[in-house]
Amino acid sequence: MGLIDALGGNSAGIDASEAEADQRQKYPLLLHKDECVEMAFQVKGFGRDKSFMTTHRILIKDGKGIGNKRRSYVSIPYNSIQCFSVETAGMLDGDIELKVWTDGNPLSQKIEFSKREVNIWTI
Repeated sequence: MGLIDALGGNSAGIDASEAEADQRQKYPLLLHKDECVEMAFQVKGFGRDKSFMTTHRILIKDGKGIGNKRRSYVSIPYNSIQCFSVETAGMLDGDIELKVWTDGNPLSQKIEFSKREVNIWTI
């Protein structure tokens, strides 16, 4: 399933404290002073995309372009989440999906996780 996870863009857990330190060093203004990363995930394989569950919000980093020089961030404050859905993996599926819908946005944000490495119910 490792190759399927990598090609499918499925995320696996990474150390939250290391991820927080890395983000604070590279992007000092991205996280609030009193904000802590509680859970962190990185797409397996190429590893360009990351998502963070912080004390204030869900933060999704999308690496773009050759060499991952361009990045886009989506910030979803917890108080703006109207609803969410979880799709668990079937027998042949390699991924679990978390979708969230927010105020003022009819489209959902989706994060895919590797079923072998992430327990969706801990999120």
